[in-house]
Amino acid sequence: MTICPVCSKRLSDEAVFCDNCGTQVVEQPQGAADLQDVSGETEVAYGNEEAELEYVPVQSEQKNSANVPAYIPPEITDDKPVKEKKKVFKKVPKKFIGIGIGIVAVVAAVFVLISAFGKSKSKNNYGLYIKDGNLYFAKASKYEPFQVSSKLFGKDNNAGIYRVDGATVMSRDGKTIFFPDKMDADEKGFSLFYRNVSSSKDEAVKIDGDVEKYFVNDIASTIIYLTTDGNLYSYSMKKGEANKIDSDVSFFYVSEDGKTIIYLNKDNTIYVKQNGKDKEKIDSDSSIRYISKNFSTIYYIKDGGDLYKKDLGADKIKIDTDVSSISAIYESGEIYYVKSDIRTVSLADYVIDDMKDADDKINEPESPSMMDYDTYDEYTSAYEKYEKAYDEYRGKRERDYLREELSNEETEITDSSLYFYDGKSTQTVTESFANIESLAAEKPVIIFAVHEDASIDKIKLSEIESISDLKNSVQKSLYTDVFGNIAIGKDVTKIEQDEVETICINADGNTIFFVDNVPEGKAYGDLYRMTVSGGKLQKAELYDSDVFTGSQGFIGNSNQYMYCKDFNEDKYTGDMYINKEKVDTDMYFGNMKYNIDSDTFAYFSDYDSKEETGTLKKYSKGKSIKISDDVHAFSILHNGDIMYLYDYSEKSSKGDLYVYSGKKGEKIDEDVSEVFYIKRTGEDLYGYDAWFEAE
Repeated sequence: MTICPVCSKRLSDEAVFCDNCGTQVVEQPQGAADLQDVSGETEVAYGNEEAELEYVPVQSEQKNSANVPAYIPPEITDDKPVKEKKKVFKKVPKKFIGIGIGIVAVVAAVFVLISAFGKSKSKNNYGLYIKDGNLYFAKASKYEPFQVSSKLFGKDNNAGIYRVDGATVMSRDGKTIFFPDKMDADEKGFSLFYRNVSSSKDEAVKIDGDVEKYFVNDIASTIIYLTTDGNLYSYSMKKGEANKIDSDVSFFYVSEDGKTIIYLNKDNTIYVKQNGKDKEKIDSDSSIRYISKNFSTIYYIKDGGDLYKKDLGADKIKIDTDVSSISAIYESGEIYYVKSDIRTVSLADYVIDDMKDADDKINEPESPSMMDYDTYDEYTSAYEKYEKAYDEYRGKRERDYLREELSNEETEITDSSLYFYDGKSTQTVTESFANIESLAAEKPVIIFAVHEDASIDKIKLSEIESISDLKNSVQKSLYTDVFGNIAIGKDVTKIEQDEVETICINADGNTIFFVDNVPEGKAYGDLYRMTVSGGKLQKAELYDSDVFTGSQGFIGNSNQYMYCKDFNEDKYTGDMYINKEKVDTDMYFGNMKYNIDSDTFAYFSDYDSKEETGTLKKYSKGKSIKISDDVHAFSILHNGDIMYLYDYSEKSSKGDLYVYSGKKGEKIDEDVSEVFYIKRTGEDLYGYDAWFEAE
């Protein structure tokens, strides 16, 4: 069995592409987990598989179904991929159209600017950075930094530098910071500490060592953490001690207040522990697919295909059986999911033997003997004819072997149907489901492609190099995908345009943007907008022209739509627009950030990919403001101030640290390696409720 690496759908062994999300699949070992770890990031990127990503890790291992816009409680992972170097944009193939709010796509044609943090009433603003292999903390207003960790990294000062960002969190009152220390590049875990940041003289307190993941509740009174040996603990700040919850735990989820813990052990059994009471077994042989925001309801798959809903304190409800994958689960209890059937076809049915008559006349030639010729030249001429004839005979033997293989060779084809569950009953959306194009995060609106049977031309036997290549060709050619189908609940409407390219829908499911009328071989076209009103899809209206097919999407969960014109493939830059208004020219689309607290958007222009520096700018309240030239990296703080690295040296991996507070940058430190945004307690440390694929 093959598991899709993006959406975890079970596929046939011969599957080339995932029929749920369109990913080109590579076989994984049987028993691969349906739910895997995710890393998220506050930075924003887009592009394709060859695009450079500026310190923006992709979700190479994902937590829930690729298409689930659901809230998934916090869990920390450590690894972040290395940034790529090459920046090449290619037109996104039709198979991989689009990405919507909260949806992952393998080749993202669009991006979604996301702040992974909800708005907070806290007025405490602070920055975090790394210097000389240690964490430093700087609080807003005075920005007088001081060292937090004692020996963050071991021998290598850069060991695990990308693990620090998501593993550091601040209490909402701004008084206590939780952070990793004594990290080793060869070890998965770290020592977890906390300290009071009201004074630089206070010492750090160690919670535990070999911590793999942790979560701090909203009022910073309880820390739930998992050690590398699978032990799950609850640490009380008041008592200063930890109590063991369970062992052999693979991952866990915690409610914002820390009172409800839902976790899965290494035997795939789901447990819940509430308010310090004894753990309760939910079910075995299961994988969690969704947890409601108030942690009262769990949706999970049991025995590989049975979909259940479990309200805590009530009996579980079986929604359906033989479910292949989950496309979306909503807080309302509405669900889109896929069921698949695998059928077997004979490969010989798709092959025409164009060499049969010729091969029937070919026999094995007899090697000439020197004794039969008077001269050496005559023998040489005869031997050359023999070699030519034997080459033809060798080709015949290879084709005979191929014919013998074909007589018994079959391949499996997956046929999928998309279903909608309204909370009470299930309706069929389509019986020819191909893949998800985009979906709304908050409302049951989904855009998808369907399969139409294709009249496949038989493949000539002489053109087949191997059975494996033939299987791939048959898999790719059996269907023609039709894009731009929109389901509002169970009701389906087709976008009546020529050839929809990029498509994206907002969180509320009432506004859709897509690109159409793309000239052959080009990567730009007409941008259309259409709305959903009264549960009905309205007529599409031309929004703008000559719009780049990539680099577009909604900013966070707002209705602000960003897109690009005059994209420069070599520089990875273009003119940026938001809601038709031109924001800037020569904007670098490889590193952008948005902070929801201050409604601030920061980005680079005039970017030099070799030096990895550019002109840092801030866009807020309809205005674009230049902050500084020669900037390497930056972070937006809660109050909208921007911390950035200036005059950065690639050789030493160090630069001067500045803070921009509205007038001009103020230098606060030097020899700094990296800057980070600090998340708050109770927040998702890795942005599970707002993340996307950036590759």
